Amino acid sequence: MKRCGVIAFASVFAVAAGCSHGQVKSDERTVSVFSPAPELLDPTRFDQYSAFAPDGREYYLSVADADWNYRGILRSVRRNGLWSSFEPLPIVWGPGKDGGEPFISRDGRHLYFVSARAGGRSDETGMAGSAGIVQSGETDIYVADRLGAEWGEPRRLPPPLNSRSSEWHPTLADDGTIYFASERGRHDGKADIYCARPTATGDYTHIERLGAPVNLDISNDSDPFIAADGSYLVFHSDRPGGFGEHDLYVAFRSTDGGWSEPENLGPEVNSTGWEMGPSVTRDGRLLLFTRRAAIKTDQPSRVYAVSATVIERARP
Repeated sequence: MKRCGVIAFASVFAVAAGCSHGQVKSDERTVSVFSPAPELLDPTRFDQYSAFAPDGREYYLSVADADWNYRGILRSVRRNGLWSSFEPLPIVWGPGKDGGEPFISRDGRHLYFVSARAGGRSDETGMAGSAGIVQSGETDIYVADRLGAEWGEPRRLPPPLNSRSSEWHPTLADDGTIYFASERGRHDGKADIYCARPTATGDYTHIERLGAPVNLDISNDSDPFIAADGSYLVFHSDRPGGFGEHDLYVAFRSTDGGWSEPENLGPEVNSTGWEMGPSVTRDGRLLLFTRRAAIKTDQPSRVYAVSATVIERARP
């Protein structure tokens, strides 16, 4: 895999602002370690998933321990053209506040993340379903609302979106449709991708499992990222024919509302290890994702970037 060092942008959303540490050209296929600024890299840190605020002025990074358990979310803020040092996000950091996998709604008003904090399956609390079954999971999806410069107290999304199984990696299209991964309905430890469209009141009352060819009974299909207009879905999978443990794939919305056969993003993006946690910057320029050598490893993971044109090149 070719590399060109660290990609670091003064602003990934303002090309005119320039780039003092390298720039991904539209025809460039090189994958490189990504950071908004070189000083924010830490070679000992287990980086998980990343997200920019829609205006490009805040960068969120969830980090893990060596066993891939959530530690929390760090935030860097761009002021006067410079990125601040990472600071823990108070609502998702510290004892009882573990969490990760941030996604910020494209209007900038809501921060979604995943957590195994109190209220999950481990302590058997939560909302009871119609059959008296506790509707909470080991990892659940939470949301916090923007209150000025900070985020309000998180709240756990109610059933049926969260369940007694684990849910993770939320991502939303501009129309409010949420996509996420869940182990519900599986007894083999694998996951499927689900979606839910909001009602007129903004609630998610009907959950839909994506069918084939996105979800396959033989594979672990997870970590969805939905395009703003819902036109494509990037996700990771261990289905046969890949280059490593888990590869990134893209499926495109078809004219009948279904999905095209997923296309592997190829050896430019995928390695012999795990590629996961995809996201595309709001300006559509970069595909960000996480690479981990193996699920059990003491080798720190990293966030990588490649030109998002790799997605269009996979279009049938």
